[in-house]
Amino acid sequence: MLKRIEKGEANEILNWYPNHLTRNSINVGKIIYMIDKGLVKSLKFPTFSLNQCYKDYLCFKLLLSKANIASIIFHNF
Repeated sequence: MLKRIEKGEANEILNWYPNHLTRNSINVGKIIYMIDKGLVKSLKFPTFSLNQCYKDYLCFKLLLSKANIASIIFHNF
C-alpha cells in the first residue's frame, strides 16, 4: 500500500482502524511523512475519517502512537 502511494497510484488510505496500519514504528513514520508531504490526502475508516487539518492530523498521530505502544507491550509479554 505504501509503495503505491509513493508511486502516485493512490492518495487515500482506507482501513478498518488506525492500529491496523502500525505493525512497527517504521510504518508509523512513513505514513506520517507521507501526510506531511501531501502524498496522503485523507484516511478513511468505517467509523470516522481524517482529512488534512491540524486537529485531524494530531488525532491520527496520537492513535498511531497509542497502537504502536500497545503492540510493543503485547509482544514483550
